[in-house]
Amino acid sequence: MSWGALAGLSLLVVACSGGGGGGSETPTTSGLPESSTVSKLSDADLNTLCEWASSYEGGAGASLGCSITVNSPSQCVASIRAVPSCAATVGEFESCAHVVKANPCTALGNPACSAVLACSTGG
Repeated sequence: MSWGALAGLSLLVVACSGGGGGGSETPTTSGLPESSTVSKLSDADLNTLCEWASSYEGGAGASLGCSITVNSPSQCVASIRAVPSCAATVGEFESCAHVVKANPCTALGNPACSAVLACSTGG
């Protein structure tokens, strides 16, 4: 399962290196308003969210265990845009990313990921 599917879009996908490039650590949030609905984000903001998720989870292609692989930011954006009815917020997306990073093997059953996972099925 890819992080994009896990996140219902990207996430993590949405996941176990937390470091960014050049030895700097990736912030624990994207910096976007937590109450914003991910499917309604502008292209620039959605790209920011997906860039953050990919970096936070170890970078595109990183294997997180339990057959979860981090998607590229472009895969994340495409996954989110494919479900225009997704009601998950930036805060829910980020919370799920934290869950996936902490334990990718149990993320599917974690309530923190329920809103994001609902997007993977379109509802």
